[in-house]
Amino acid sequence: MRTILIIGVLAFGVQLSTVTINESTQGQQKTTDTVKKELIDPVCKMKIRPKSSTNENYTYEKANYTFCSATCKNKFVAQPTKYIKKPKN
Repeated sequence: MRTILIIGVLAFGVQLSTVTINESTQGQQKTTDTVKKELIDPVCKMKIRPKSSTNENYTYEKANYTFCSATCKNKFVAQPTKYIKKPKN
């Protein structure tokens, strides 16, 4: 079994993750931890950490949105359709 260290550089620092590869599974990889995806504030477009204590969250039409601050959240709550991208049909 081998362990690989992955270093991801994010906007707010460096995140370390490990991936363990079990060689006895005939080439299949097993992941123990993965690099977390960055989130984008739908109002100001700022990159934010997924689990930061300063994030603000809001659910609109069964979708969860994360914001960098209460100010951006309040702008979204006032006019959510202004910030939601509708898919083209």
